[in-house]
Amino acid sequence: LYGSISDLFWSRFYRVKKVPQEDIVFIDTFIFENSIDKDGNFFDRYYSGFQSFLNRDQLNKNWFAPTLTNIKTPSEYRNIFSKIKKCSENILIQESWLKFSDYAKSIMMSLVIPLKIKNMPLVDGLDLTELIVNESRSQLGSFSLVKAINKYKFINRLSTERVRISGAIDWNENQVIDRALNLGFKKFYPNTMVRGYQGFMMPEYFACSKPQEFEYSLGTLPSNYHVLGPYGHAISSASDFMNVYLSPAFRFSYLKRIQREPQIKPLILFLMPITIKDSKELIQVCLSLIEKNTEDLNIVVKIHPSITLEQFFKFIPESKNNKINFTKMSTEELFKKISLMVSLSSSACVESVSLGIPVAILGNRSGPTM
Repeated sequence: LYGSISDLFWSRFYRVKKVPQEDIVFIDTFIFENSIDKDGNFFDRYYSGFQSFLNRDQLNKNWFAPTLTNIKTPSEYRNIFSKIKKCSENILIQESWLKFSDYAKSIMMSLVIPLKIKNMPLVDGLDLTELIVNESRSQLGSFSLVKAINKYKFINRLSTERVRISGAIDWNENQVIDRALNLGFKKFYPNTMVRGYQGFMMPEYFACSKPQEFEYSLGTLPSNYHVLGPYGHAISSASDFMNVYLSPAFRFSYLKRIQREPQIKPLILFLMPITIKDSKELIQVCLSLIEKNTEDLNIVVKIHPSITLEQFFKFIPESKNNKINFTKMSTEELFKKISLMVSLSSSACVESVSLGIPVAILGNRSGPTM
């Protein structure tokens, strides 16, 4: 309820609704609190670099349709919406299109939908019904489920207001919000092709990203898939029932610009992943390393862009240590200087290796190490 009321209030208070007048290409993405700077400049971290391949007319047709991520407190809402208001980029803010009735229905549906799940198809010959039912019940009324239902209703609103969409790109991890997006387009824009782009390094155990044929028949998958290479999970599991294409790795194109700089003293980077649990373990390793070495190690810590430093200190209080040096430098700048990266389950590990920088991966004590 709090999240829904906040979405409604702040999107209206700052009047961030923009209505396209011509045909558009709908680009699914995410916005964090630091995705837009104080001057209104938008920094997309999912398709970065694609603009250089398009002319002005093509760029003007592109409209980003972001999901707000990790925005919780009133100050965070005020901060992000005030910056969205200043932004000149073509952005469709979902919250500004939805009405009170949409949120009310989404909340009600989030309480009912999980209860409708009675059985599931066999997965590799295994009956996972009990597991799925228990998991769905834990999602009763969850904001993540409300957000997904809202995505479906948002596409309905675009259709109702006659926004013409000639094509769509789904940043596809085959999670619940992707399924809602694809269902919405199949229902309200049946003639629009939705291209599912998996533009990230795919961890081997990221199970939801592997599309199943029954999902395709239910309409929760995009029209086709675009992956970075032959090891994309979609290649092996989806090519039998839908088209899969090799596509550019826009997000990693900046690596070609990096020129390594020699360092007098080795610099160690601890790169925090998006999950707090894993970040906590990395911080403990970092502190242990500092305490066990008498020499003055040159160590920096960079937190995930979806989390603010204040939130990080709140979740991991032991990180508020004057021996830990947090950096605001971009990954691109850090790659020029670092001698070693310590992290886990991050695309940046692969980026580091591609530049010849050694990487240490924190092992998982309770499951598979990615």
